[in-house]
Amino acid sequence: MYYIYKMTEIEKTLTIRASLKETTKQVYRNTYTKLRGLLHKDIIDSTEKFITDTILEADLKPSGTQSLLNIAIVVREALNFPIEALKVTRNKTSGELLVASVLKNEKLKNDLPTFKDLLNYLDDLYKNKEWRKFLVNYLLITLNVRNLDLNLKIVKTSKVVNNKDNWLVLHKNNAEYIRYIYKTADAYDSKTNIITNKNAMEAIKNILGEKESVYLLEKENGERINIVSLNKMISRMTIKTELYKEGIGQANVLKIILNENGDIKNFSKISKNRGTQMGTLNTNYNLNYEMEPKKEKLVNEKSMKRIPDTELGLNKKADKRMKKEKELMII
Repeated sequence: MYYIYKMTEIEKTLTIRASLKETTKQVYRNTYTKLRGLLHKDIIDSTEKFITDTILEADLKPSGTQSLLNIAIVVREALNFPIEALKVTRNKTSGELLVASVLKNEKLKNDLPTFKDLLNYLDDLYKNKEWRKFLVNYLLITLNVRNLDLNLKIVKTSKVVNNKDNWLVLHKNNAEYIRYIYKTADAYDSKTNIITNKNAMEAIKNILGEKESVYLLEKENGERINIVSLNKMISRMTIKTELYKEGIGQANVLKIILNENGDIKNFSKISKNRGTQMGTLNTNYNLNYEMEPKKEKLVNEKSMKRIPDTELGLNKKADKRMKKEKELMII
């Protein structure tokens, strides 16, 4: 008996878009599974109206709605199905997402710890020799990285380094932090930072010990942590408050840093470190960002545009050059 294997629509889509990073593909697969479960049939077998109505009726958070609309557009566009109606809905919900983000950040001003609290927490971790927690928070504070960036391997030689992972290479006088796998790697390429900080170097040496290699984030048995567990593990390593009993998480660490120093120079530095456009930093992470009154009332494509990078002082030519070249920064 012969079986004919039929490739699913998400597999066809990812085959067509083969240049995507594996981490991006996995995000697409997970999001597709959620939408397919709501539709109870393939995306290409559904009308744009049915997809839109199904997603909106699910009564999700704006970010969840955006994710499902995005994957519907990605699949239909790759397989040559109409997407215009879905794009109109996505533009509208993008405005709603911005409003929700700004209102949430406004409330966080009084709920989050201060930048001084972060530094005191980092100091306590060092004094208590909690090396992994210290290194995670050190990288969050100094390099403004995301969770995925911290999914790295600490090694003693650069000979084992490849573009399939993130690395922290321990040398005699410094450590080389190399990121290949992070959210916006497709746009910004790899990033390399040289770490010379005395406390950070001590933490790295203690974590690695006599081993040739070790994962920064690992299970009790020494195996690498699953990607789906990154957010929970990293959040628990960050400072805790009455509101955030499980830890404030990496996004809130970034918000605290921007709230402490929101000048254009710091925005530019964080943009390069993180691989994020300055307009995105301003609207999503700046606790002091304020929308124009008419933008809050009119939630549509024209009124809800994000602040252009040029308004924040980022030269477009410099931005394109930044995306192409490998970042090297000493900390």
